[in-house]
Amino acid sequence: MTSIIQFTYTTLMLIGLCALGVTGRIESVTTYRDALVVQPTIQSAFAVGGMIVTSVPPSYPGYTELLKHEYGHLIQEREYGPLYLLLVALPSVVGAWTSWEWAPAIETLATELGGG
Repeated sequence: MTSIIQFTYTTLMLIGLCALGVTGRIESVTTYRDALVVQPTIQSAFAVGGMIVTSVPPSYPGYTELLKHEYGHLIQEREYGPLYLLLVALPSVVGAWTSWEWAPAIETLATELGGG
């Protein structure tokens, strides 16, 4: 079941990345551990479908820590399967936009899982 969910997430990400690529908005594509790292020209930082998408350049002092954190979200994705979007992604996004007090716990766990 988890592999089907992973495939679905990856497919959605590839469709989104193709849309960005067609419009010339991908700066670079590299890897980190077993994840694909895509650097778009639009401001972003998230992980889904086995991919890390971040507009932060590799020269940024906190780049490695950011990759570790986002990789932690990929571990959460693998562990939670279909519940990832509901239990992690949605609260993470809403927490970034608001001041939900429990959202930092999700982010702290991602940092710990990623080795940060």
